[in-house]
Amino acid sequence: MESSLVVTANEVEPVIGPTRRSFDPYSGIGVPPHITLLYPFAEPSAIDDDVASRVAMVAGEVDVFGYRLTRVRAFPDAVYLSPDPAEPFVELTERLFRAFPAFPPFGGEFDTIVPHLTLGWRTHGAAAADIERRLSAGLPIDAVAREITLLVEDDDGWSTAARFPLRSREPNGLRDR
Repeated sequence: MESSLVVTANEVEPVIGPTRRSFDPYSGIGVPPHITLLYPFAEPSAIDDDVASRVAMVAGEVDVFGYRLTRVRAFPDAVYLSPDPAEPFVELTERLFRAFPAFPPFGGEFDTIVPHLTLGWRTHGAAAADIERRLSAGLPIDAVAREITLLVEDDDGWSTAARFPLRSREPNGLRDR
């Protein structure tokens, strides 16, 4: 069993949902549209109050932020939407990694952090072009990162185990009381 820390993007479901359901098998087992921060994360049975409080502390140090999903792009094995700006996601990932050094982003497999919202797995050529065609009229999509979500896997799929709100700011820039 696995877990992951993500920023969910449920507000984009109306635009990307049908495409994602066609090309991303995780959409059918409880994984919402999201931008991954740390995966793989702790074994679900090891997530205790200390782990939760450290995630909450990181979340509380980062302001809620807006972003746009602007372009369909591809990795060798996946098609995704890229967020703009990407930097807040990179910063959040780096903060979480500092809090949990045993869990490097994507298991340390990659040298750079590339924030992305996966649309399809193992999609090449015509499938990738189909995804881009399906979504091009709906882009860009505006979204807001409001919380870090802990997703956990069990025998039935994935579910939300906890939510950790990012720091909210009042319009005048003063911290909420």
